[in-house]
Amino acid sequence: DYLRAASYAPTLISHGDQVLPYVRQTPPDLILLDIDMPQMDGIEAAKRVMDMTKESVPIMFVSALCDTKTIMACKDLNVAGYVVRPYKPVYIRSEIERIINRWEAN
Repeated sequence: DYLRAASYAPTLISHGDQVLPYVRQTPPDLILLDIDMPQMDGIEAAKRVMDMTKESVPIMFVSALCDTKTIMACKDLNVAGYVVRPYKPVYIRSEIERIINRWEAN
């Protein structure tokens, strides 16, 4: 797993409705969200996380969806990043580093 190899400790949550309880219990440094998740889509999960955390946790979408409507919905949320699958692991790692460094600087 390329994230663990880069010294990150990811937690996999496969359903959108599981994101909020996890964030409430264990606030992460960064959230990577797919848009197309069961129970609650990633856009709705991001909105709720942002409301709950007062936008204190950066969110990056990683998704195969790249239509204009979806991308605009993500941009309207002002998330920290958006990566389209398929992707190269080095790109994900560099985006994570960029977002965390920028977030810590603020």
